[in-house]
Amino acid sequence: MVLEEISQLVADCDAKRENLTSHREKINSLQKELLKFAAQSLPKDDLTDLEHYQNQFHIQLINIHDLKHDLKLFQHRVKANSHLMDDSRADVKNEYESLLSQFDTLEKLLTDLEGDFSDFLKKPHEAVA
Repeated sequence: MVLEEISQLVADCDAKRENLTSHREKINSLQKELLKFAAQSLPKDDLTDLEHYQNQFHIQLINIHDLKHDLKLFQHRVKANSHLMDDSRADVKNEYESLLSQFDTLEKLLTDLEGDFSDFLKKPHEAVA
């Protein structure tokens, strides 16, 4: 694999990891909003929804961490084995495509989750006396 291709893979992985960091920061911010919202007296349905969002935020933070880690490991392997890449070009491409697919899936899920939670906060909620 030529140095140019390796540099492009590494740069793209860096960009994906930065994007995941942004999502992580957004999820952390949403968790704070959730805690503020949960401090209100809310009906049982709202509490159930809040628990769902809290669980989803936790799960997605783990998914973000795992994918960032996998991208970083991939980068290190590509850099460390660049002299062997001609022999394993197909393997590298397959692994990279798998990581991209995971990234795209996770990014869509995160965007949907962030939007759903935002919509949940905007809808009218009845306070419990």
